[in-house]
Amino acid sequence: MATFLGITALFTAIVAMWLANDALKKVDDKNDKFIRTYVSDVRGSVEDAIAASQNTVREVISLKERLDTLEQNIAAMKNMDESMSDNFDSKINMLRSDLATLGSETAKLDDKILKFEEPAPDEPKPADES
Repeated sequence: MATFLGITALFTAIVAMWLANDALKKVDDKNDKFIRTYVSDVRGSVEDAIAASQNTVREVISLKERLDTLEQNIAAMKNMDESMSDNFDSKINMLRSDLATLGSETAKLDDKILKFEEPAPDEPKPADES
């Protein structure tokens, strides 16, 4: 009788384990479907966020390159402006000296014209009409 009860208990335990395993598989399948549904949504959101961040990084890199180019252009323009300013100052100084020379030459010419218009010492001077 003890043998019979032992075999029956063993059989009952095996059947109970089999039923528990079956129930666990059904619950796991439902949980897997539930998790996959939400994980796929979250995975899609994460992938979208990753793609957006990669696009943002590309845009930042592009903007940094443009900024570097603009900084180089500004530096070149400043150098050009300084050289033009120096050149402009030298040209102004040259024009001032030319103007001074022209003024002195004009004064000399005026003197020559006045000497040319003066009457000779033996000719009478014209009378003032006033």
